[in-house]
Amino acid sequence: MEPDLASLCVVFLPLPIPLATFNLMMSIFETLQRKLINLRQYGQYVIDYNMPFVVTYFKCLDMERPPPSNAATVPLERNDLGFDLVGRDITFRYPHQQDKSHKSDKPNAPSIAALNNLSFHFEAGKIHALVGDNGCGKTTLVQLISQLYTEYDGHLLVNGHDIKDYNINEIRSHISIMFQEVVKLNRFTVRENIGIGNHATLTDTTDPLIERTANDHGVTDFISLDTVIGDLFKRNKDPDEKWQAEISGGQWQKIALARTFLTSKEADLIILDEPTSALDVDAEFQFFQQLKKTRRDKTTIFITHKYVTTATADCIHFMARGKIVERGTHAELMAAKGEYARRYNLQTQGFAESAAEK
Repeated sequence: MEPDLASLCVVFLPLPIPLATFNLMMSIFETLQRKLINLRQYGQYVIDYNMPFVVTYFKCLDMERPPPSNAATVPLERNDLGFDLVGRDITFRYPHQQDKSHKSDKPNAPSIAALNNLSFHFEAGKIHALVGDNGCGKTTLVQLISQLYTEYDGHLLVNGHDIKDYNINEIRSHISIMFQEVVKLNRFTVRENIGIGNHATLTDTTDPLIERTANDHGVTDFISLDTVIGDLFKRNKDPDEKWQAEISGGQWQKIALARTFLTSKEADLIILDEPTSALDVDAEFQFFQQLKKTRRDKTTIFITHKYVTTATADCIHFMARGKIVERGTHAELMAAKGEYARRYNLQTQGFAESAAEK
């Protein structure tokens, strides 16, 4: 039974009192009662909504770490072009799919494997574009290449040797990767947000390399490196500068790109998952110009749904149902008139025709 605060008001207020005062006090207590009830209900909602995440978090903490990978049997020999990557008959399923069967009542039903008997070759020193419809396996493939997933069938070769023959930490230390979800470090300065991408600059954010990388990717065009992001109550170290409460998605993406390319100074492989999805046209053009400068001694893989950007790649890989089904330069794939060409035309000519009709 809910407490009747209005009745308590009658009991404890000194009498006699004016009727207007009594009505006012009744109204205040009733409002307080409603607020307390709402607070209790909201608190219960917060607990019910977040508890599964909390439980999962502690389950992750309780998980036993897998035993360390076997000692490296092959030393990682770096070259002047970056990693040469070859996949042979790779099949991968996510854990919740492990116990499911390939069989289906429909004879032509696609496999449930995220990567299905996939073979590929990403030549060293080249820019590779990875395209395809949502859910075809693009992000899964780059996560597997970066060894976020290590349990799969088939073989992944790096510079001619199976990746499992190398020291896994050494392999990862030579990969610079940016995923779709930008990691946002609120209440940190822009300089710290960028510097965390490199071990040296993580401890020394005054390193001039941070500023050069920020300049290259247009970060300093819209914000000071000493600005604290996402904090309404902190000001910059320079009192003459205005504090920054929040920045746009495209600006966050520029910061994330600067962080990635700061790391890439020591990398042999750069992986970019939708790196320009939030950038404006000018910023996107500048990004690909900058990408060409870094290509000389690195292998680069970028995922995109913007087919107009794939022409900048040396090789385009079109994925469908967990496989690479088309491969070649932009001109070669357009001449083949396959699925890549159809989607490219749909994205470019289709919108142009719609605009012309208006």
